[in-house]
Amino acid sequence: MNLVSRIRRFRFSGGGNSFWSIADQGLFAVSNFVLNLILARWLSASAYGAFSLAFTLFLLLGTVHTALVVEPLLVFGAGRHNANVGAYLRSVLNLHWVLAALLSLVLGALVFLWPSLRVQLGGTTLALMFAAPLILFQWLARRACYIDLQPALAARAGGVYLALTLALATLLFCTGALTPVTALLIMAAASVASAAQIFRTLLRSRRALELFPLHETWTQHWKYGKWALGAALLSFVPGNVAPFFLSFAHSLDAVGAYRALWNLLQPAMQLFTALGVMLLPTFRKQGAALSLRRWTGRLLLVALGYALLLAVFREPLLELLYGKKYLTYSRALILAGLVPLSSAVIAVLAAFLRAAELPRSVFWGYAGSAAFAVTGGLVLIWQAGVEGAVVAAVLSYALTAAVLLWATLHLRKRGARPG
Repeated sequence: MNLVSRIRRFRFSGGGNSFWSIADQGLFAVSNFVLNLILARWLSASAYGAFSLAFTLFLLLGTVHTALVVEPLLVFGAGRHNANVGAYLRSVLNLHWVLAALLSLVLGALVFLWPSLRVQLGGTTLALMFAAPLILFQWLARRACYIDLQPALAARAGGVYLALTLALATLLFCTGALTPVTALLIMAAASVASAAQIFRTLLRSRRALELFPLHETWTQHWKYGKWALGAALLSFVPGNVAPFFLSFAHSLDAVGAYRALWNLLQPAMQLFTALGVMLLPTFRKQGAALSLRRWTGRLLLVALGYALLLAVFREPLLELLYGKKYLTYSRALILAGLVPLSSAVIAVLAAFLRAAELPRSVFWGYAGSAAFAVTGGLVLIWQAGVEGAVVAAVLSYALTAAVLLWATLHLRKRGARPG
């Protein structure tokens, strides 16, 4: 087989899409990863803790937005609305701006009514309210590329985002103006530039055959997304409840330390997220033609190698990235390395169940782990601080993976499949 034939075979077997999906997620992840490293290294632990707390609040908004806007877009855009995807995409874009604005207002009200949170975040709250809809605009644009499996378009926009983020961060760092507030504004500016490029391309190539009313889009998204929303909120709890509780039970320094460890898990977990996004419409269109066992095995192998890498080189990595600031938590990094193992399983199985239009199964998959995170997990955090938070995250993710595995095996035993 000559080289051209090999390339064509790789492309049409889905390998090309896998590459571009990884490139897409990688470019955006590298941008945010480097920005977090700069902040964690050069800001005080408490200042970085404040940024981490604000960004955790943003992720909470992101889970709602993903469940009600992005995830239904991937399911319906690749399915029932594929013939008129141009009009549907325009309607979803309008829904994004309405929902994102409402979420920002709710966030501002929450912080205002929570005195201790208002004191800890200060002016970061206003920056977050402004930046959140723009960053979520980028999230929507990237996922829209996967309706017809065009991750290459998202990856090109990722290059724009990476260049702008690093250029602006470097400029502000050199002038001494890099703070949690300006970091959020950097992310917002880079998000708008990259997302606008994607939507210009998508909407120009998809002529609207008929109008798609906003209320009809909302009705369909809510019907599907109400279960996905529950699952999203529950999935938010295991990895993100710790910063809130650490800030109240211990200090912002502890929040910064926990987030510094969590940063080192992100390359693997972002990779699995990218493949999970690609697998959802792929499972939807091809159904059982793909092997769950094959995808799960591949991702588990990557996760195991990553966990070993963190365990062996934990101290040099922490010192290289953060100086000596967080070296005392090197033992906790060994345990934290177990989280990507569960994350690999969750990415594949959740995509399979969502493609089968069974977000309810994903909801119950996260319910048990969320319940543990806010009971036994909080006890661990109270007693052991950052180390307790890491143990709680490991146990919560493992519980989610176990429940999703049971749900998937039950589904396949009944002979059901996506599509």
